[in-house]
Amino acid sequence: MPAHWAKGLTYLISLALASFVLFTVKCNPDDTIGDLKRMLSLLTGTRADKIRIQKGYIVYKDHVSLQDYEISHGSSLEMYYQ
Repeated sequence: MPAHWAKGLTYLISLALASFVLFTVKCNPDDTIGDLKRMLSLLTGTRADKIRIQKGYIVYKDHVSLQDYEISHGSSLEMYYQ
């Protein structure tokens, strides 16, 4: 988990896998999609580079922060295995 979790604002983000499995992950606005994928990797046992995060047809890039994508508390995203 990122070291900066102890300070500031946190988000709870829900991720659905094939609309059956739901993960809720605690994140900070300045966490990147790559950070989110690493957290999901710990939960699922799947390598982070094999996880794809998207919403609709938009696939999110690893180096971009959650706030840059305007992902906020209560957002729902989709998680797929590549």
